[in-house]
Amino acid sequence: MKGEEGFSLLEVLVASSLLATALLGLAAMAVRGLEDATAARDELVAALLLRDFEGRIALTGGANAWRAPIGQAQAELRDWRRHVASAMPEGGAQVCRDSTPDDGRAGAPACDGGGGLVAKVFWRRGIALPWERRVLELAP
Repeated sequence: MKGEEGFSLLEVLVASSLLATALLGLAAMAVRGLEDATAARDELVAALLLRDFEGRIALTGGANAWRAPIGQAQAELRDWRRHVASAMPEGGAQVCRDSTPDDGRAGAPACDGGGGLVAKVFWRRGIALPWERRVLELAP
């Protein structure tokens, strides 16, 4: 049996380690791709929710009706907020006057009462990640 050749145990271990490293790299890339796809989906849903709100504004009398919503505008606002809360992870929405609209989070929208009328949509991608937001400026 002198003529038979094969792989040594060391060669098999090195090849196995290289294969495992390559597979771990592929798995990490797949996870990152899923995270990016989820973030893109959340951004798209937030943009669509704000477009939906624009439509609701147009149907209920324009931005002036939303400065102090009553009647139909108030009902639309409640319905829209419920829709945001169900569509976004830990989602929330607020319509307010704010001079610095790119701040706040769900439950604490940081509306300062100055500046223009804005609609804010908030969501969170994960426990350790910061709050994401998208803002629609309605009127000065």
